[in-house]
Amino acid sequence: MFFVFAWVDKNQDKASFESRIPLRHLGRSMRRHGSKDALNLLFLDGYSRLSSDYIAKLKKLGFNVVNLSVEVKQLVGAFQSLQRFGKYEMLCFLRWPALAHFLKKENFRKQLIHIDGDIIFNADPGEIANDVKGLTFILQGCPAFTTITNYDWFECYYEELVKFSHDIEGYSSKAWSERLGWEKSYIEKWAGIWDRQILSSDQDFINYLVHTGRIVQDNPVSFVKQLKLYYTENPLYFDSHARIQLSKNHGLSFSSDGDTCYVDGKKIAFWHFQSDFSAYVNAAIVLRKIRYPFRFPNHLNGRFSRLLSVAARRAYPMRRKEIYGWLKEPNPEKSDGYLSFVDIFNSRFYWEKGTFINPPPQ
Repeated sequence: MFFVFAWVDKNQDKASFESRIPLRHLGRSMRRHGSKDALNLLFLDGYSRLSSDYIAKLKKLGFNVVNLSVEVKQLVGAFQSLQRFGKYEMLCFLRWPALAHFLKKENFRKQLIHIDGDIIFNADPGEIANDVKGLTFILQGCPAFTTITNYDWFECYYEELVKFSHDIEGYSSKAWSERLGWEKSYIEKWAGIWDRQILSSDQDFINYLVHTGRIVQDNPVSFVKQLKLYYTENPLYFDSHARIQLSKNHGLSFSSDGDTCYVDGKKIAFWHFQSDFSAYVNAAIVLRKIRYPFRFPNHLNGRFSRLLSVAARRAYPMRRKEIYGWLKEPNPEKSDGYLSFVDIFNSRFYWEKGTFINPPPQ
């Protein structure tokens, strides 16, 4: 069963909310793959700002829409110190105990999979669920994809969150002093990198817990070779965990059948359109339209790339909903004039030379 968290800011209406986090596209994506898996949409705040018409459309797409704003308000009162990080990060910290509360209320004890709302499925969600059956892990340090079978995970998280909230500086200082060996944990435990001395997000916090073994997590070294699908939490760095999954991280072969994408013949599970990858694809769409002949720029990789990427995105800024609409694979009914992922992930146009060996399509 899949779970998605969402919240609506005060200045958002349904149009601006949907353009930033296209939940209806996510719902259609699941149904297009023929998935019958339940998709629970848990609103942590701002549910009352959505129209009954929009909520009805979400339900029609198969979402089980749940309002958890009352429970979250109680959690905010119990963890007031987290407000220093702003509303967004505070809700990210509190989404896990809110989910635990919901599961207990519903007497739900099965395996769950959490996905962020900015994910597009490439494989059938049921295929993904079967692939990670019985496992508990945060994908490569990013909670955008989290599978939990062992519910001790929630207890570990809550106990550590209480300690953290009571002494944020002291807890963070201890975490920073235990950072030694993170490079090994990054590869072997899928503990992500945290580079702030104050743990300032739930991702920082969870990465520390995984790195030090303070939270339940199956070891990727033990299970990754059994996975039939390929997983990447950030496609901008597509090869960052390829070695553990494909036994190499350069010279990869990317392909698409117009509906589904593969790397070295292995089906990709999903695309995570986190902010930096969305910016990369936005720039690629614009530059391809003007027949730009060189590598699409990664705005995080040098001054020239940043300036070129910014210029392209300023010329035609897109939110996720519009970016999705330009891509062929999530919209197989589109004409060949739309951008395919294979137009990006190839030897000529992908930003990092040597990652892919396949030439661009003719």
